[in-house]
Amino acid sequence: MKNRIRIGTMMIAAGLLSTFAAAQGSDTTWKSMMELDRPGPACVLKGIELGPLHSIDLALEPFTVMADDAKIIVQGADGERLLDHDQLVHTYRGTVVGEQGTRAFVSVTEEKINGFISREDGLYWMTTDRADPADELKLHVMHARDVPAWNRPGVDFCGVVDGAIDQKKMLGLGADRSGASCVVVEIAYDSDYEYTRDFFSGDATASSAYMVTLGSAVSTIFDDQLGVKLVINYTRVWEVNEDPYDPTGDDMLYQFQNHWNNNMGFVDRDVAHILSGRDNLPYGGVAFGSTLCNGNAAYSVSGYLNGSFPSPLEDNNGGNWDLIVQAHELGHNFGASHTHDIGIDNCAGGDCDDAFGATIMSYCHLCPGGVGNQVLEFHPQIKNQMNSLLGAVSCDEPGLPSDAIDDNIFTGVNQPIDCDVLLNDIGASCDPSLVDISSFEETTPNGGTITLVPASPFSPRDQLRYTPSLGFSSIDTFGYELASGQSATVIVAVGSSEDVLFVPAQYPTIQLAIDAARDGDEIIVAPGVYTDDGDSIAKFNGKQIYLHSSDGPEFTILDGERQRPVIELIFSEDETTVVEGFTIIRGYSTIGGGLRIDGTPRIIDCIVRDNDAQGLAGGMVTSDLVGPELYNVRFCHNILGTSISAHTFGNWVNVDGGTTEDDWCECPGDADRSGAVTIDDLLTVLLGWGSDCLGCDEDLYVDGRIGIEDLLQVLSAWDQPCP
Repeated sequence: MKNRIRIGTMMIAAGLLSTFAAAQGSDTTWKSMMELDRPGPACVLKGIELGPLHSIDLALEPFTVMADDAKIIVQGADGERLLDHDQLVHTYRGTVVGEQGTRAFVSVTEEKINGFISREDGLYWMTTDRADPADELKLHVMHARDVPAWNRPGVDFCGVVDGAIDQKKMLGLGADRSGASCVVVEIAYDSDYEYTRDFFSGDATASSAYMVTLGSAVSTIFDDQLGVKLVINYTRVWEVNEDPYDPTGDDMLYQFQNHWNNNMGFVDRDVAHILSGRDNLPYGGVAFGSTLCNGNAAYSVSGYLNGSFPSPLEDNNGGNWDLIVQAHELGHNFGASHTHDIGIDNCAGGDCDDAFGATIMSYCHLCPGGVGNQVLEFHPQIKNQMNSLLGAVSCDEPGLPSDAIDDNIFTGVNQPIDCDVLLNDIGASCDPSLVDISSFEETTPNGGTITLVPASPFSPRDQLRYTPSLGFSSIDTFGYELASGQSATVIVAVGSSEDVLFVPAQYPTIQLAIDAARDGDEIIVAPGVYTDDGDSIAKFNGKQIYLHSSDGPEFTILDGERQRPVIELIFSEDETTVVEGFTIIRGYSTIGGGLRIDGTPRIIDCIVRDNDAQGLAGGMVTSDLVGPELYNVRFCHNILGTSISAHTFGNWVNVDGGTTEDDWCECPGDADRSGAVTIDDLLTVLLGWGSDCLGCDEDLYVDGRIGIEDLLQVLSAWDQPCP
């Protein structure tokens, strides 16, 4: 499910680390983290060995830098395919337990852990690896001083190119951003074929996960140092040798710029970065300086990568500096110069006396000690430069001082659960000190109770305890409000047995729940707008399951985004397979964009509208001689091609006479339900502009949010009579 919420809503804000320094979540191990199919809650990662007889614990909380509508693209032999970024990689950040002023970052997939720990004694890298493919996977922690220095004879470390703003004009105190709201900067990533081929043996999922890992780690640095939230909205990797970049050319930056300027204008971005797997570039990295928000020049390149954080089992020749080089080159995009260019150090000239403690924009990794000399920080003078540019550009989006975000949780029958409802609110807020519970509903619609669990040495903040009513099993809800006035809803899935699966509390998408289900299982879907990056939103694959919403079709919407069919029941499913209580919209396929059925399943209380197909019918196509049983299924505005009304094709059984076509349709664009499209409908949409409004009349586009699509619906039906 893609929650229709603001960009970066799960990011951990820049002051959270001090808030969480003493937090004690549930204990876990790195192996347990790798087994999770979604991010776990706050936890303490136990027993990280820094050396003989020296281990530490990490207090961690999940976060993400992915935009809600982020596209994770794999370019393959059959064209593009999308990966689910919610399942691709899980990222955490936090501190060393009991140590002030420390930072930790951990990225987890089912195959790999990468991370870093920043302590007073320097930087540690963390990764999983095997000495031999047959060996057991082990977690290795390596001090950065043990990573060899950059050593690429004849290759310049950095090839910064002058950008649109003169850096020398930005060497003063910089813009005063103290007390300023944090900002959100959208970043897009590309790569070349060599990146996936050479580092990941052609595994595009692994190369995509590492791309997000690096972007997430860099974002934590920019957040901590500048209050800037780097939000990833697009990534692309190539599993076939068809990328647009010449593997022998020495102009990678200009190739990247030309291709994206000419072909990638559809990707919203403030800056773009490419990861290269080539080992023949004339530089380690390169960027157009001071070009943030300049759509034609905000580009940078990372080269000579390793494809993993450092491990003692790897040959780290060349510095294994993947994180450093990306932060360095993006620093140039943000207006940073090299430290030796403004007299902070002279490591580039061979003076290594003060190399230890050098910052990201230095060349001090060339000195003995390598990247172990550097801290993951920008020098104060460099931050002044970057803040000056941030104050001079306008594309960066201001973040909110505080915000409240809905939550989804799961518990068993008669099992109370403590809900850390403020975790994602802190991530969405620029000022964590404003995120505090001021009130909450003490009872729920289904008889549950809510009580406050105050912060303690074992919990970094107040939580809310939900206790379901005796024997209750389904979906329940309650609300709470922040001291700043924002409010949010908590959706609680209460399960009766292993035979009941919940979306999104247990499974973020409907398809993942179907894949996990067994014959006879029940899947309950909470209110929301659900999409998917796969072939369809729900393909049953012959399973005999009961898929239904908890609150009916008005509040539970399956949106094909005009890119894929919505529901496919094409493996001879019979009446033991049931679909109930959904609005099925904007499906697209060769036939049957909304419903494609080959069998006799039951479809109950559904709205099938605004679907399209190339042939036969847009709403539903059936190929069985009998067809499905339809109970109160309403078809509206389904088309064939671009304009021909075509709701259904094939055979189906209308049970109890409740299924209709066209005559139930409301007037398109009639936001106030007056029977005509007038200025009042325009005003109704404008009054609700920007609000989340699932199931309300003015949500004409049925996506749960009032915006431009609803306005276009009004304008397209302007001054037309209703049916």
